[in-house]
Amino acid sequence: FSQFEAGIRGFVERSRQHHIVPIVTLCYTRNDFTAVEYEYTRRMNLLINTWDVPSVNFLGAVDDGTGKWAKGFWHDSLHPNAAGHAEIVRTFVPTLFEALEQGKPAPRRSTATGFVHTTGGDRVLTFTPDSSMHPFAFGVTVRAQRDGAVATISGSTLAATMDMKREERGGGRGSLEFEATTLASATAFTSTIGAQGGVWTYKAANGTPVSSGVKADAQPHHLVLSHYTARGETLFFVDGHLAGKTSERLEPTSFALGGAGQADFKDLLIYRSALNADEVAALDRGALLQASLEVYAPLTDSPLTPGVAVENRAQSLTSAIVGPGGITSSSKR
Repeated sequence: FSQFEAGIRGFVERSRQHHIVPIVTLCYTRNDFTAVEYEYTRRMNLLINTWDVPSVNFLGAVDDGTGKWAKGFWHDSLHPNAAGHAEIVRTFVPTLFEALEQGKPAPRRSTATGFVHTTGGDRVLTFTPDSSMHPFAFGVTVRAQRDGAVATISGSTLAATMDMKREERGGGRGSLEFEATTLASATAFTSTIGAQGGVWTYKAANGTPVSSGVKADAQPHHLVLSHYTARGETLFFVDGHLAGKTSERLEPTSFALGGAGQADFKDLLIYRSALNADEVAALDRGALLQASLEVYAPLTDSPLTPGVAVENRAQSLTSAIVGPGGITSSSKR
């Protein structure tokens, strides 16, 4: 662990000495990982997330939940196939390189005490990805005390088909067979995060509710949705704890806050990679993970003007946009 850390830090330092801007890709999957090696991988990824260096979360694209490759996304035990490469490349924030060229600094947690107060409206704040998104994580801190949605995610579900591929290898090594998954758009979907029966609930693309058992009350709650497209699973976390999971494959095209009448929002986070339980727990403790982070909006802007972008501290050039109505203030209390 320490040797790997020292080696990567050395690459970063030498790059900067030669006026090269380093970007670190986080450790990812191997089919021979044991539970111990998987734990070290997750620990290292958390550590790299604390460094002042841009990083990209490959693990969140292809992890099967045990540190091995998601089925149909690997070529051999160490490497992805074409489908795996396609999932991994989507974890790069599309405007990361332009943001670095413009000198945008690494994101830091806001210390401002403000938050957005809404009085209703389905799309009081929206984010539209400007290129295809598969794995993702969506997080926000919310206070709401009535049933209804506080966030909406829409796009297309993905259908997966699997085929066996054969590759002839040179040097008398014979042929290699491996499974390959093909993903294709299926049907439009809308899923929601909100309160149902007085508790925080994720309503999946097929309408299945994933209930947390945590009450929507006068206290702010940290809600995170983490979606693994390759393995076809969405995890729902409340206050740093896994509330439940559901099977689905999604390609989101829009994220929106609003819908439940009066609510308070703070710290909107949108990642182009899924987050595991360790990473969500770190967020809940106050850490800011910057790998594959496309949007970090503290939501302390004042004033908030419809059609205008809110502050985005992530190393990207995209932003969430204030919707046509429902936001009354960015409060400092």
